[in-house]
Amino acid sequence: MPDVGYKEIKEKVCDILEAAAVEDGTLEGVTVHYGPFRANPEACPYVAVYGAGISRSGRGRIGGTRPNDAVVSIKLDCVVYSMASFEDSDDKLMDLVDAVETILDSKDALAALEALGVIYAEVGPEVTLDEEQIEGFFSGGSITLKLEVRR
Repeated sequence: MPDVGYKEIKEKVCDILEAAAVEDGTLEGVTVHYGPFRANPEACPYVAVYGAGISRSGRGRIGGTRPNDAVVSIKLDCVVYSMASFEDSDDKLMDLVDAVETILDSKDALAALEALGVIYAEVGPEVTLDEEQIEGFFSGGSITLKLEVRR
């Protein structure tokens, strides 16, 4: 399968989230990591952006022609930590996941991805981690960003 700028797309997603963390304060206090990241209380809250895969588009075209598009899936792990309770860490997690989804659905983010050939974006969350530590509580969730890219 020809190169679809997979690395550039992941880097752009990181740039978009880092800008929201640094410039406009939407993700104030959130650290953005390129690649999987091991949860630890000092690093929280954070979003880790890493790859999940590339596949051909499953959509057919009128007239029976094969699509010349690829679907790029990118995982974003959102992890928070609370000393108080699971309820508090879950509340913080939902706030973080909502903020990340809002940023990725924004016109500016979609325009930046479109410049890299993205023609369709779909964001979907899934809670994946609830873990009690000796002191404190982690909550985490993954967001899968599916991007259809014109090749």
